[in-house]
Amino acid sequence: MKESFRDWYWGRFHFSGYSLIYYLMNEESGRSDCAWLIDSENRVTEFNGKFELSDTGLNLFGLKSARKIEMEAGNNGFLIQQESLLDDGPFYQRFASRLMINLDGELHQAKGISEYICPERIYVKLFRPLVNMRIQYPGKTHWVQKSPRLYRWTW
Repeated sequence: MKESFRDWYWGRFHFSGYSLIYYLMNEESGRSDCAWLIDSENRVTEFNGKFELSDTGLNLFGLKSARKIEMEAGNNGFLIQQESLLDDGPFYQRFASRLMINLDGELHQAKGISEYICPERIYVKLFRPLVNMRIQYPGKTHWVQKSPRLYRWTW
């Protein structure tokens, strides 16, 4: 993955009659981003507006991610607010998020999931033990994997 992109945001939200899916990918050649609004009859509207990231923060491992994602496209636009951190690590975060979307002057809200990943950090030697404790090696069990209490907090 680290050869394909530097970092990636994506998420999904479901609300009355619609689902919104978005992504932002920072590649070596620049940023690629898009969002799709899918209605209850499976019609797809693509958002190709200007995406803005703001309110960045660092986690305990030094991973820097945005807490707000905004997009404007003509009369439509949305704001995604990362509300609570569900999963946190040196290269990946998952958030419970809130979407506020303006569809032709009508405001909607929804709750959903957003994720952020920075794949090159998987290869940082300092974080390698955290990756190794999650991998199942044939014939070998990591000491963290032996403890159901600890194992669930490592992913």
